[in-house]
Amino acid sequence: VQRETRTRGWSALELPTAVCSETHPTLNIAFAGTFSSDIPDTPSSFYQKKRNFAMSMMDEEKMTELVQQSWEKVTPMLARVPAIFYPKFWEMDPRTKPLFAGKAVREQGEKLTAMLETMVNGLSDMEQLRPLVKSLAKRHAHFGVVEDMFPHLGAALNETLHQLLEEEFTDEIKEAWTKMYAMISQLMISTLREELKSMKRKADRKASQQAAIAAHSGGGGFFASLKLCRG
Repeated sequence: VQRETRTRGWSALELPTAVCSETHPTLNIAFAGTFSSDIPDTPSSFYQKKRNFAMSMMDEEKMTELVQQSWEKVTPMLARVPAIFYPKFWEMDPRTKPLFAGKAVREQGEKLTAMLETMVNGLSDMEQLRPLVKSLAKRHAHFGVVEDMFPHLGAALNETLHQLLEEEFTDEIKEAWTKMYAMISQLMISTLREELKSMKRKADRKASQQAAIAAHSGGGGFFASLKLCRG
């Protein structure tokens, strides 16, 4: 069955200049991580070699078609995805493994495959997918996820697809998944940064309030006088 593809909204991502591929080093690495498991030592090394390759070589309609068609071939093998993805991800970035401590592997695997299913199906209408991606990024900000984990995630995803699809994971299919991941990670990084800033502002405000209370209670102020009265 030929699936209808309608790529609406991808080009209209209203992202801050700071996360554009030409100005954001972490995003440059996010592109690089999807091409191979060899993450470059410096953010600029990828950009010098493969400048905007995934974003410029394939149109969005073709990307959506190839990603969705290849995902249909992966679907019967979904149970194998977590077993391949997580060990590879943890190997590439050991910092990420403690983030999953205490979590049921099976449940986490189901969340992973459900998330990928949502991303793939949502490619046809970014206006519907965008809020889900932003919500996902906000949640992960509270789990300890940082920007430079994204390239390893992309590389682990491509390696997983390669192992599952084998020779059917062609250069063209890889390019399509690379472009998709670059687009989604761009939005996630932008949202993650904003959420982390918001979390820091709240933490700073709370610390300031606690410091003010401590100063009053320990410095002979109003709270201290109440203690003396009670004594």
